[in-house]
Amino acid sequence: MSDLFLFFYKYGIYLGDINSDQILIKKNRDKITPIVIDGLGTRRYGLKLIIISNFTVLARRKLVKKWRKLEYELGVL
Repeated sequence: MSDLFLFFYKYGIYLGDINSDQILIKKNRDKITPIVIDGLGTRRYGLKLIIISNFTVLARRKLVKKWRKLEYELGVL
């Protein structure tokens, strides 16, 4: 899970509605890979989405906040 978080953080990717139902685990012979299933687009187009999409600092801040909630939900913390 930490590799997934680091990838999102590095590239400033924010998933607004991430929860445990949207993470699948792919198991290979010697490796487990988390895969995120997320809907395309958004229901709320507007200034907030434009700002978060264009400023990675804000996207990262929101990602950290949401990721903590996800880890709590999954029992990682």
